[in-house]
Amino acid sequence: VSSLRYGSRLATVHNAPTVVALKDAAQEAAKNAHAFAAVRAELADMEQRGFAGHFAAGGVPSERKSLLDNFAKLEAAQREVQRLKCRLLETKGRKEDSSHLQEALAAKTFEMHNFEGIVMRQKSIRGLWIEEKPSFAAKKAELRELEAMHELSK
Repeated sequence: VSSLRYGSRLATVHNAPTVVALKDAAQEAAKNAHAFAAVRAELADMEQRGFAGHFAAGGVPSERKSLLDNFAKLEAAQREVQRLKCRLLETKGRKEDSSHLQEALAAKTFEMHNFEGIVMRQKSIRGLWIEEKPSFAAKKAELRELEAMHELSK
């Protein structure tokens, strides 16, 4: 009797069939390459027109050099944090001991946050740095999204 009741309840469930379209990998790769090229060209054009962050005219040379050095250090720390995160995920996936990677990630993350603070304070020095326009930041985010989609499709 309970099986009949269960069957009558399931009879009211309606599932619409869905069609999954096949995608040609080569065609998708070509489409992504075209999108990359278009966004990169737009970014280059925007940068040339002054939309990107840049040094203000007449800044102190030593302050410029210090900010450039700290930009490089921040970028290196960000890359290392990303690399450590990937290694940590892979290690956890293999169910291996990851305590040493967690410690290294915590230390590198701390270092990265220190450089972010230093760069932020240096950028606030009057007459040194002009921030990027919001449209440039949005275009950079679009490029990062395309890169992430490309990584997922590998």
